[in-house]
Amino acid sequence: GFLKGEDMRTLAVVSDVSVDISALSITETAEPGTDNAISQTKKEAARPVKIPLYVSQVSSVAASSSKESVKPKSTGFDVSKVALYVSDLEYLLSSDFPLERIKNGMKVFYEIFRPEVKLMNRHPAFAKEQTVGILFKALLCKHNCDSSWVADVFALIRIFARPEKNCDLIGNPDNLRPLLKLMAEHVSDPLVQQHGLAIMFNMAHIGVLVDNLRTAGGMDRCSAVIGTYPKDIELQRLAVQVLERIICSVPSEPGNRAAQSVVASMTTYPRDASIQSSGCGALFLYSSTGTISFANKDFVSAHGGLAVLLKALRAFESDSKIVAKGMKALDSICLAATPQIVLKRSDGLQLVKELLSRFKNIVDIRVPAEDLLERMGALAEPPVTVSKKQS
Repeated sequence: GFLKGEDMRTLAVVSDVSVDISALSITETAEPGTDNAISQTKKEAARPVKIPLYVSQVSSVAASSSKESVKPKSTGFDVSKVALYVSDLEYLLSSDFPLERIKNGMKVFYEIFRPEVKLMNRHPAFAKEQTVGILFKALLCKHNCDSSWVADVFALIRIFARPEKNCDLIGNPDNLRPLLKLMAEHVSDPLVQQHGLAIMFNMAHIGVLVDNLRTAGGMDRCSAVIGTYPKDIELQRLAVQVLERIICSVPSEPGNRAAQSVVASMTTYPRDASIQSSGCGALFLYSSTGTISFANKDFVSAHGGLAVLLKALRAFESDSKIVAKGMKALDSICLAATPQIVLKRSDGLQLVKELLSRFKNIVDIRVPAEDLLERMGALAEPPVTVSKKQS
């Protein structure tokens, strides 16, 4: 049957059947259960019930989303009326419909918003603060014990976390704490972790939000994902990429755990360029305390950091970007005496000389390599001398 009054607003998104009602003017005078209820509506003089803007999009969205191989096309999103979309979303989240039906509605919003997000964020009518507030209100509702619900809301937040302007709204401490808390509570759900890490990654490009992520426990969340999903390479990549931006050089237990997690991921995936590149960057940031403190440098060296860096440099010796990151990390760590001893006992110095000779014209490789060799009394040897003259 049909719903009456205000319940009509969510007819399209809560219905179990996809119905094209974009051309209909459904009124409150249609009696539930009658065969000619819809056909008579156009003749009725009663005031029509307001139908949300997304109703006309439901059939096309449902059709496109039913085929996994077909990417959603633009749904003709009307940015001038975006406030009404947000209002409908708020109504949906505040309703007492069963969870599964509300989730269907969330999916419709996701499929409508995703292809139009760039257009939305450029439009002055887009109520960003209201939308973000509603989404985080949804995270704290009674349904947040359901991991699929959390994943659905995270997916929408992930859309809004793309532009930097929206990241400022999402990344304040009051929003980050429940977001990371739900990641911890639903650590066994890989989709929640994937969306959560993607949100963190978008925010980790902004300086002040990096501090917020660290304070809210972002490093421990990344470490937890790396430890919980050792065989999921996509989650490993995302977690290490986030840590490359938020791992802290100030000595701390979360920082130490994050460094160990990076070493573990690099050890598990020695041939993955993304993990090795981000891992080298993370170990450099973790150890970049200069001569103020050697605590992080000694810690990462004692826990396999030096070894994974040398393996990365060997495995990707032709990749200048990875070599540059690895060389900077190696130089930073070897400011401390103990890592220098470890490096001398290995064939690391010879590897540094070879890479310096190969990439003598790349400043980001030559400078840390020469600094490291000079510090360890190995700069005057023939291969390096030749490269300096050529450069």
